Amino acid sequence: MRFCPKLIPRTFGAIAFTVAVALSAPAGALAASPSRSVEYEVPSLKGNIDLKKVELNGTNKLTAWVRLPAGYDDQPDRRWPVLYLLHGWEDNSGGWLDPKKGDLNAVLPADFPGIVVMPDGGKEWFLNWADDTKNPGHRWGDYLLEEVLPLMESKLRILPGRGNHAIGGLSMGGYGALRATAALPSYFGHALAFSGLVDNQDASFNAMLTTAQLGKAGYGPIWGPMFGPYADATNPVKNARDYRQSRLSVYYGTPSISVLWSLDLRIRAEALLEVGVQLQVGRFLSALKGQGGDVYSQNVPNGSHTWKWWKQQLANAVSRDLFKAPPVSTTADAKYWEYDTMSAHGNAWGLGYKMLAKPTKKMELLRANDQLEGRGVGTVTIAGGAADTDASGNGSNAECTFTVKLPFKKQLPPSC
Repeated sequence: MRFCPKLIPRTFGAIAFTVAVALSAPAGALAASPSRSVEYEVPSLKGNIDLKKVELNGTNKLTAWVRLPAGYDDQPDRRWPVLYLLHGWEDNSGGWLDPKKGDLNAVLPADFPGIVVMPDGGKEWFLNWADDTKNPGHRWGDYLLEEVLPLMESKLRILPGRGNHAIGGLSMGGYGALRATAALPSYFGHALAFSGLVDNQDASFNAMLTTAQLGKAGYGPIWGPMFGPYADATNPVKNARDYRQSRLSVYYGTPSISVLWSLDLRIRAEALLEVGVQLQVGRFLSALKGQGGDVYSQNVPNGSHTWKWWKQQLANAVSRDLFKAPPVSTTADAKYWEYDTMSAHGNAWGLGYKMLAKPTKKMELLRANDQLEGRGVGTVTIAGGAADTDASGNGSNAECTFTVKLPFKKQLPPSC
């Protein structure tokens, strides 16, 4: 199947930008091509997503919106950094661009120097569901990292390097951004959470999901038992050490008393949800203490769980340089790290891994220079030389490839 991108012109934004550049340019100078937005259809060709089973928002297909920066069209040899923006539970891939919601073209400065990719995650948390034998077709984590990301890398002129790759999201998308960074640290160097629900084992999660989804999916199919191994393994609070080589920007709000007691039930519910976010973020920030890394947090006065505040948070994050170098800039420099997972395959800092059987408890990989330690149960194949963009578990370095039973300790060859 051939991918055919659909160009959806952003008429008013393009005209305004072109006029502004023309007025400010010296006489005879050629104005830069304006920013524009493109919609790509990204069907799940690997079977990760079954459209007959998943819950989407206002759409019946999988797409990713892409905002190309000003100058992209008239500088064909130039490559650009990329920001992935993930939506919340009530939206789809168009939420961040919608003038009534994220209004991205107004929030970003005209000279924003990067590509923005906005994929779809339905109402399903950008996460592989806990038991895909009982619930096949809900592998959103694999869809994002193994289908959306490779397509964008092939279609767009993206700069290599962790510092040039950021991922952020609001609410559900904030959780998804943290999970993607932990799952593929070789690619993402900066994770941003705007009112992110960052503790999936928070006591309010179960009730919130059951109520919001009217009993359709709820908590169990996504994470399994609330205090079970999969919920543990996918909880950013429980796995804070996975972020010590990355940049983190964590935003949350403190709703005003008037909003908390509003007669409008939706406004009050949004405020109460933000109070829950504040508690979750507090636990996450506490877990990050002593881990190292580059962590920035901001409590927004009067902030609630609404687009008004998420737009302000994104604008603040952009002003702080999204693409500044993280604590570890390249995979080759990552010689001391921890990696926690219950995925059957993936990429731990350039070491691809594949489990012989679906894991039943968390696998921990820990590297200290040339010493690799694995904890857990089962048999795993480690494949060295995995590309930064490849989450399949494959690797190209035969010298660094071996199969071993967990737990293990192994001295890696210098080429690893």
